Amino acid sequence: MRIISKIFLLLLISMFVVKSHAQTSLRMPQAKADLDTTLLLIGDHVTLQIDVENYDSAFVQFPVYTDTIIKNVEILKDLPFDTIDDNGRSIIRKRYVLTSFDSGYYYINPIAVMLRYKSNVVDTIYTNPLFFGVQTIQIDSAETRVADIKLPLDTPLTIKEFFHEYMPYLIIIVIALIIVFLVLWLLKNRKRKVVEIVEEIPKEEAHVYALRELDLLSEKKYWQRGQIKDYYSKLSEILRRYLELRYEIMALESSTTDISQILKVKKVIEKELQTKLLEFLETADLVKFAKFEPLASEHIKYLEQAYDFVLKTKIEVVPEQEGVNSQNDESGKSN
Repeated sequence: MRIISKIFLLLLISMFVVKSHAQTSLRMPQAKADLDTTLLLIGDHVTLQIDVENYDSAFVQFPVYTDTIIKNVEILKDLPFDTIDDNGRSIIRKRYVLTSFDSGYYYINPIAVMLRYKSNVVDTIYTNPLFFGVQTIQIDSAETRVADIKLPLDTPLTIKEFFHEYMPYLIIIVIALIIVFLVLWLLKNRKRKVVEIVEEIPKEEAHVYALRELDLLSEKKYWQRGQIKDYYSKLSEILRRYLELRYEIMALESSTTDISQILKVKKVIEKELQTKLLEFLETADLVKFAKFEPLASEHIKYLEQAYDFVLKTKIEVVPEQEGVNSQNDESGKSN
């Protein structure tokens, strides 16, 4: 009796184990792959979708591709995975966007998906294989004919295109016109060259100029109004210009020392007059450069000396009639 009881107990345990194993085998994770189309044209897109049933909340790791999934089939997009609840089932969905530029038929081997359970057990499951075709665009030869080559469209030139194409020629034309104009202008002016007749203005006598300017200086009363520097500068300029006109000495551009040396060499002025002239020029330099201020009596003295200098050194003009009369007298005496 005991033996029968033990046998019955073993049978119950065996049935429970078999049932548990069957339930466990029924809940094994599965991976399914699918394409949204199995026939596409060159360059079209096709979506590869992988669904994994995840009963035990395992960590699912999908394959990582670089640029192709198989030869001549490129991966355009690697989309992030989604988690979908389908009537109590947890489905992990992964999608890839594929394309191909070579016609033909392609076979994708089962794709490996790795599972890592909470117990750190690692398992690998595989999807079903896939098959799809890529074809070129079919050309209906019955409706297709070879067309003639069309002539280029005759569109008007824009302003920008015109200048871009013809600007070098325009520049050359403008330069050529300028050269021609200059040549003609030079030839025309050479032919019509007019000889200007310069009317010689009789030179003013040196003493006439000096006496007139001295009179004007006296009338302006510079020193009486306190313009001492202007007075001596103007008086010095009158005498220096008189020396240039009378003796051809570059007095306006020379210093007082240089004028003194020139007069000593030329010996054209009496010593007393020369001494008074140089004394005034030195005083004028002191007034101009050293802010020296002579006495009022000296202002008058230097003006009077200037008159005296001009009158005593001026060129005496002999009247022409007197010269003729003297010649007649001499001829009469000789007779």
